[in-house]
Amino acid sequence: MGEPKCIYCGTSKDLSDSDIIPDALTASRIINKCVCHVEHNSGMTKKFESEVAEKLAFLLNYLNIKSKKSNHFPTYEADYVIAGIRYHDKKVVKEHDFINKKILWSENNESAFGPYEKIEQIKKTNKGDIEQIDINTQVIESHIPLKYEVFFSEAMHRQVAKIAYEWYCLKNKVEDKYEDFSDIIAYILDGGNDQVVKMVTDKMLLDKFSEFCHDGSHAMLAYIDNQGGISVLVDIFGVAVYDIKVCKHIPTFCENNCILQKINIDGSGNRERECLCVHDYNDIVSDMINGMSESTDFPAQEIGGLQCHVMMPQNQHINYNLFVLDILHILGKGVAGIHSGNQYVVDFVLNQLQDLLNTDVIHKRGLKRFVEDNIGSDEIKINEENIGEHSIFYYYILYKLGESEIQALDDKVVEQFIINLFNTRKIDSREVNMREKLEEMLREEKYSELIKLGACKIRNW
Repeated sequence: MGEPKCIYCGTSKDLSDSDIIPDALTASRIINKCVCHVEHNSGMTKKFESEVAEKLAFLLNYLNIKSKKSNHFPTYEADYVIAGIRYHDKKVVKEHDFINKKILWSENNESAFGPYEKIEQIKKTNKGDIEQIDINTQVIESHIPLKYEVFFSEAMHRQVAKIAYEWYCLKNKVEDKYEDFSDIIAYILDGGNDQVVKMVTDKMLLDKFSEFCHDGSHAMLAYIDNQGGISVLVDIFGVAVYDIKVCKHIPTFCENNCILQKINIDGSGNRERECLCVHDYNDIVSDMINGMSESTDFPAQEIGGLQCHVMMPQNQHINYNLFVLDILHILGKGVAGIHSGNQYVVDFVLNQLQDLLNTDVIHKRGLKRFVEDNIGSDEIKINEENIGEHSIFYYYILYKLGESEIQALDDKVVEQFIINLFNTRKIDSREVNMREKLEEMLREEKYSELIKLGACKIRNW
């Protein structure tokens, strides 16, 4: 094996760690070490990565994802209607974080909203024009523009092409530039070729991915397409699925052509044992059987005088094999897709986004962030008028944690606690009456103390 070289240009100088999925888009890291630093690692940020991250800022903030290069979560824009007037906030970090902190201006710049002392300091302000509003009595309408069109943009198409190419190379230990990948390399670097990436429109395949890849996770599946080449399906956040042509033939130097990996919202999924990686479809079944063993711990009843034993999976990720086997018939006939958006795909993306934004998946990072942002030393006074379903959900978990006798937390303890509380780990706010949970908390005279006690347990986690 020769000296490692950049998989984009072939240079051996100044190689760096390239985040296959940009760290701004995930809580986990998958690294390809064969990308030169300036032009083909940092250079990608300027070409398309920053545009994708910027337009997905609200979603990334909601999912508690931030770049490791930043101490802050992504900021997004929002409008608020207060006392009948619409105000704009250019940099939102969390819901209603403008209250008592900064001044917001109306669309026509004729009205300002903010702390009384700051309003007084505005030049030419006539005190007679200042109206004091008790924010606790106001219903605040939030309007957040969700820039879903980014999923149909060339920036996103080049982004998923980069993910597919660098990931396939990593899983096959490709450490140099090869002409076999010339089309996808050119598209990633310069764009223009609209035949490299298409959005999947096959309803059955989209539904299968929706079941497999949800809750804000990503997935990549490499397969031998029906033209005899290598394609990679990339699912971004469980919202949109792309089919990327990595190579028009099977590269002779690549051993693994059927690969599946999922990167979960909690940061798990990037370990080698959590990745299916075999030569082709024929190896999937044998790989699955190798992950099984006869277990005398689970004997079945005698059948025809024979004592049978249940085959138990040793590999906890055997569902990867089952998922690929389940969609083989779809992949074999070819993946239906288009190179730009149509109404069906737009509706699918919007529906998936709605599902994602209405689903709360509990993980350590999100809980700690909520505690840091919302729980201080002062008494907690929940404003019934302006609290959102998402905040009620987190306050309720802290409240019930404070009530419980649980002291030491870990991932398994918290997961079981959530399941016991809601009968599921995946909570859809449209199916749970959060207002009932809010009323339950507020009926307890000491709800503030219990919430703070729950927060203390999270801080010690």
